[in-house]
Amino acid sequence: MISATKKISEGDYGVRVSTELKERETYELADAVNHMAEALEEQEYLRRQMTEDIAHELRTPVTNISSYMEMMMDDVMEPTTERLKSCYDELARLSGLIADLERLESAEATAYDLNKEDVELYRLAETILLGFETQLREKRIDAQLVGEEVHLCADRGRIGQVIANLLSNALK
Repeated sequence: MISATKKISEGDYGVRVSTELKERETYELADAVNHMAEALEEQEYLRRQMTEDIAHELRTPVTNISSYMEMMMDDVMEPTTERLKSCYDELARLSGLIADLERLESAEATAYDLNKEDVELYRLAETILLGFETQLREKRIDAQLVGEEVHLCADRGRIGQVIANLLSNALK
């Protein structure tokens, strides 16, 4: 049991203690050590998953802004008001993600506050699609938004995040 707890303290959460013991107290201690190791293993998995998710969420707006800026500086694309607004929206999304990270007080935080408001989904998707214009052009993909005006009560930033993730994943 001492060897197992030392390994667990060093980050080896896969180790388990035999519970085939005759004394009740020893069995309960071994069982508690095993439960602790399982809980720590799960927390480590969640931490890694969260790190991957955060990296993915931050990468998309940074890539979009970088692509736009590079193409405008190289005179490949005209810096129109719409394109500059798209970059501004991506920066706002990036700021929102950073604010979300700052609000996380611990790795155990699992819920976000939703700022629900009236969102016109077609217009939001249109704006986000414009942010992917450079990447779509580079991959010679013609993307068209088909639909009509739809209003819903939702968190604009979170819904925008979902749409951007779908587009980003589709491009990959």
